[in-house]
Amino acid sequence: MREPSNLREHGLMSYNRHRLRVIARTCLFIAVLGCASCVAQQLTGKWEGAYSESRRMIVFGIDFESETKGMLQILGQQIGVTATRGDGGLEIRTGGTDPTVFFGKQEGDVITGEMRDGTTILHFRMEREPLLPHPGSRAEAWQQDLDFAQRKLLRLETSFTSQSRQQFVRSIAELRRPQQRWTTPI
Repeated sequence: MREPSNLREHGLMSYNRHRLRVIARTCLFIAVLGCASCVAQQLTGKWEGAYSESRRMIVFGIDFESETKGMLQILGQQIGVTATRGDGGLEIRTGGTDPTVFFGKQEGDVITGEMRDGTTILHFRMEREPLLPHPGSRAEAWQQDLDFAQRKLLRLETSFTSQSRQQFVRSIAELRRPQQRWTTPI
């Protein structure tokens, strides 16, 4: 880089450096602001959850078509829901005069909190359902089945004893081993 020949040229270089810094900071600010929606926790998509009522697990699903509207599937019924965020939490509410309300906190792909139905208050947990690609082979389909079993059954099945739970985990691990031969059952 050559040295400035006069004060006017030096002032122009200093001005240009200042402009470049301002432009760079503005671009960074716009990029961060634009990505805020990328960082925000989104609801859109399929979720599955459960709560326990008198030692019975009730499994439900919510398919959010947008960040504020969805469809709750529970006990053979489909019920419209609305979702709002506020005060660090999330509220999912059915319509009508006596709504069921899910109050919770979302952390990534998990929402936990309380479900209130009339005077009943129960704890719930929901997880975003992963988008699974169509399996390319029977082995990939079985792998997806194992993923599902490991992700869901231990949490939803209440009849596991400590010993049977450990055996289940060992069995899944054994089936995942690369040496395991995947063959079609007869």
